[in-house]
Amino acid sequence: MKCPACDSDQVYRSRAKSLRDQALKRLLPVTFYRCHDCGWRRARWQKLSVKSVSLHTLSLVGYIGSIGLVAAVILSAVALTLKFLGVPMPWAR
Repeated sequence: MKCPACDSDQVYRSRAKSLRDQALKRLLPVTFYRCHDCGWRRARWQKLSVKSVSLHTLSLVGYIGSIGLVAAVILSAVALTLKFLGVPMPWAR
């Protein structure tokens, strides 16, 4: 990877140092990079492949999204079953 600021090849992975960086790394699949020549530092999206997927790559956002999807499917199935059985819905007057 080349530095976008100085075009150097001295770009390496960096740790999440601040509290904001640590929260960002926990919420999103990002990796931090730093240029040793000019000091440029940024977070970039991780490129995930099937081989590199592990428990650590499942971010909190993906976890919450999957729980939300499961909850929506279950609630939809319950609502459709109750409608099919003729049970009046409390929100439909």
